[in-house]
Amino acid sequence: MKTLLAAILLGLTGMAGANDNSKIRQLSQDAFGGDLTQETALAYDNTYTYDLSKDGIKKISAVIDYGTATIAAQTFTDGLISSGTVTVASTTSLCGTLVTINSVRFHFGSCPPYSSDIDTKVAVGATVTASAKNLSDAIVAHASLTSVVTSTYSAGEVALTSVYADGVEYPITTSKSVVTVSSAVMVLGVDSAIDIATDYLYIPTHGFTTGLPLLYTGAVAIQPLVDQTTYYAIRIDADYIQVATTSAQAVLLDEITLLSFSGDATETTYTLAPLDMDGTSGFNWQQSNDDSTYVDMPLASVSSATLTSATADTTINWDFSDVNYRYLRLNVTGPTAGGIILNTWLYLKR
Repeated sequence: MKTLLAAILLGLTGMAGANDNSKIRQLSQDAFGGDLTQETALAYDNTYTYDLSKDGIKKISAVIDYGTATIAAQTFTDGLISSGTVTVASTTSLCGTLVTINSVRFHFGSCPPYSSDIDTKVAVGATVTASAKNLSDAIVAHASLTSVVTSTYSAGEVALTSVYADGVEYPITTSKSVVTVSSAVMVLGVDSAIDIATDYLYIPTHGFTTGLPLLYTGAVAIQPLVDQTTYYAIRIDADYIQVATTSAQAVLLDEITLLSFSGDATETTYTLAPLDMDGTSGFNWQQSNDDSTYVDMPLASVSSATLTSATADTTINWDFSDVNYRYLRLNVTGPTAGGIILNTWLYLKR
């Protein structure tokens, strides 16, 4: 008889290769909406059902590997705004000087090569302080530039800062030595891990699974998150997550809408730490002929497992023997905190 392999894959596990013709079904393909090889723990209740009549199955055996998962806490930051300075050294020969900030041209006075079509005119003040103020005011008043760069002034110096902690090095140039810049670009910016538009948090190789409870710690709040509060992960992929208020909302992909964060001259670090294992979790096998009324598998060996504390990796082999029912179901009970690893392979004979 030809032996076929169907895999229920929960947790970090090796899948049958792309050319393995024995793999006929991966029952939990939609469990997390993505690549299950990135999953490290199951954190919520779920049920997996297999219709044995589809493939004329005669006998079933299973190999199951389970235990509690150890998932590391992860940190992310709100980024750092970039900065730079423009210094007016003297008013002598200042007229005609071009200062370009992120492709926007500011021109002191009407002296050549002033162009009313492309330049923003800046009045030459009687003192360097006045001229610096006029430049700063023109930057703040510029509709497109002020959305990404803002400025203040002190004496003859214009201080530029990015509006967002986006890691962008906005260019700054000057055409005459009477005006100097701190560097060719605004520097020291760090891209924020927080995306308000999508509610995503960027945490590379985070290892979190959907429904996993995480303790949030943040000295400066990301609105509306509250310091020392438990939230629940929504796994987007290996590098991105969202968070939900409850485990049930996480499973429904009902994320918290992030409203704002600091993103200033001080980079703030936040922590998401998985809670320790708690509650009773585990799994059991059931059978049915109508996909409605299920009863536990009548096995001589144990057909279920319960985890109430940290459990080392355990492997069990079961032989379900002859098939006298149509549906096979695996019920999984997730812990109230922490996560369990569950890797199950079904060997189906026909």
